[in-house]
Amino acid sequence: MKRICIFIDGENMKFSLKKLYEPEEGVNSVERQFPAHKAHWQQWFDALCTDAAEGSHSVRVRTYWYHIDGVQYYPPTKLLKKDSGSIRRWVEFNKHDLSSTDRQTAEEWMEQWNETNKSDEEIKNYAKEKLAELNAQRQWFDNIHTGIRYRQQQIAAHNRAVQFCRSGEIRYNLITKKLGEEKTVDVNMAVDMVAKADNFDTAIVISGDQDCVPAVVHLKDCGKEVINVSFEKNGKLLPGGAKLLNETTDWTISVSAHDLDKVLKLKKASKEEEEKRPVKKTKTL
Repeated sequence: MKRICIFIDGENMKFSLKKLYEPEEGVNSVERQFPAHKAHWQQWFDALCTDAAEGSHSVRVRTYWYHIDGVQYYPPTKLLKKDSGSIRRWVEFNKHDLSSTDRQTAEEWMEQWNETNKSDEEIKNYAKEKLAELNAQRQWFDNIHTGIRYRQQQIAAHNRAVQFCRSGEIRYNLITKKLGEEKTVDVNMAVDMVAKADNFDTAIVISGDQDCVPAVVHLKDCGKEVINVSFEKNGKLLPGGAKLLNETTDWTISVSAHDLDKVLKLKKASKEEEEKRPVKKTKTL
């Protein structure tokens, strides 16, 4: 009996799926919220294990799904809880350290604050307005993050042997309304792949991050089989380290948007799409 564990870099897969479906029409925008808790994840995970077993008996021991644990806000959250003058003092003090986009916004604010024809009360009210905008943006993203945690709980409750592993934070810029990069999720996943090696014979890795490569090499040196799941669009691998990871693993299962439609329920399949298409497999030489 071949024991199989699946390791998912959640942030990387979210990015890949967004790129996979982004321009497609007919996709329900609500169901595109990731991860979709109504999707048949267990069915897809078990199907991947069946493909990986290549005819031999197998069991999916567990799916480890890695995500960020929290959000780090910029400007800092503690600043937003103070009086309106605090945001003005923070901008004035940090303006030279801001990114070009942030600096442009900060300079616009400074122009308003420094207008000579404005009264102290008008300047104070303007600062209050900006502080309220930042707080509203923080609350909005807090709700997004809470919704993601809820969907994760639903997935774990309704799909067998799925465990969410959370670590680190991702930075969210309240001024530019953009997410920064996170590096803890992929590192934590790579460490766990090595630490949990006694629990599986085959590891299926769903990631495009080349940071996993050293862990993959170590597992192969220990006699483990490692398979990568990569996402394809128009015959090309999506951005990221997928190419290097594919070259390092024993072989690769390539997945297109069509392959995921039934599982993720992103759009209604036509009669032609109801017919099962074979999964494309690529052996690493």
